[in-house]
Amino acid sequence: MLLLGVLCLFAGPAKAQFIGYTSPQTVSFNKTNLACGSSTTVPNIGQSIHSVNYTASLIAANSSMVSIVGSNDGTNFFNIGHEAWGLQGQVLGFGYAALVKINLDCYTNGGAAVTGAGAGTFNFQYSGTSVAPPGPVSASLESTIRKLICNNCASGTTQTQSIGTPYGSTSGTILFVYSGTGPASSTLAVKVADASTITTTVQTFNLATSTAVQKFQVNHFPVAANIGTAAGIGSQSPVNITYTAGGASATTFQLLYFFDPPGYTLSSFGTAATQVQGTAASGSAISGNPVLVAGSDGTNVRTVEVQQDSTAFNNTTPNVALVGGIGGLSGSANGNARAITACDQSTFVDITTATTTQLVLFSGSLKVRVCSFAISNGGTAQTIRFQYGTGAACATGLTNVSPLFSMAPNQSVTAGNGLGELFQTATGKSLCVVNSSATQIGVLISFAQY
Repeated sequence: MLLLGVLCLFAGPAKAQFIGYTSPQTVSFNKTNLACGSSTTVPNIGQSIHSVNYTASLIAANSSMVSIVGSNDGTNFFNIGHEAWGLQGQVLGFGYAALVKINLDCYTNGGAAVTGAGAGTFNFQYSGTSVAPPGPVSASLESTIRKLICNNCASGTTQTQSIGTPYGSTSGTILFVYSGTGPASSTLAVKVADASTITTTVQTFNLATSTAVQKFQVNHFPVAANIGTAAGIGSQSPVNITYTAGGASATTFQLLYFFDPPGYTLSSFGTAATQVQGTAASGSAISGNPVLVAGSDGTNVRTVEVQQDSTAFNNTTPNVALVGGIGGLSGSANGNARAITACDQSTFVDITTATTTQLVLFSGSLKVRVCSFAISNGGTAQTIRFQYGTGAACATGLTNVSPLFSMAPNQSVTAGNGLGELFQTATGKSLCVVNSSATQIGVLISFAQY
């Protein structure tokens, strides 16, 4: 006991051994001058997050694709990241796989895969970790949604390119441009193939021959994941973009596909996006998938004809929808449609003498169109009517535009509701009211001037 007490007198505080800081395992490496068709196996230390930054230099190929694929049996591979189509970008992959590879693929005009350094080369930097990023941002987001499907492809060659989608949907926008005048009657089709090889045509677009950028909104259609062999996973991509040449041509074209991120879909399943048809000749073929403001005859566009005054226009013209302004259209005995005036102005006068009083001053070559009026007479009977004339206060050329109203003492009269004309002046004339007695009378009108 004495010995134990002595030892306790010399006891010190306990200390743990410092073995250093710890962090998730990471792996990174660079590769340069890899030929088209190359596939690089990634060292596996258990990482579940993969990032590839790449650049491509194409020679004989017209497009390139970089993808990260994984396999748990070494035979069947699946995409663990989006496909990047373009000359540079960043690919992100998510999830653990026993075997991870980076595929560098190139394609020609016809959508056929080409291999070798003569087709093109790649440089890339890989990094892997197990700390998940918040999601695609910046360069990786651009590579996720922006796919350069074809670069300088031959316009006179019919070709199909198969691609995968980043979000399981075809919803997005295609930009297409010819380098010169393209062949007439060419088309662009978006098709989806499921696991049973059943192909569905989502949409077909008619291409103009001009060098202007052509924009097409692609509807939503569900898309299955890419599954295939390590070397052939590109051929298993479920979305086919088919360019059908209308004839021979020495020009080339570029095709970009921008996929809509989740929550940004402009269209719903099986329906066209909200896109108003632009100017088109009556009876011309429908291009793209617009909302047809004037409808169609079943095949061709119907154009909109707007009538801004009451001049009649023929309502039997083929492929024309008639629009008459805010109020719509009114009929007439001769079968022509006329515009309905919707009055958006008002004015009033209080009169105490027997005189001609100006209500609306003339303006250039416009007409004054009255849609409603109210008249309230004072204590003496009198007559009143509306007239138009030349100059201020209708100085000359007075012309009746209403009947003569005989007003009893304290009588009121109203007409119209602001929609549709009761009467109008001639072009460039002022509107006035003429009363017969020096007694109080009030006049209110609603009008439009055009």
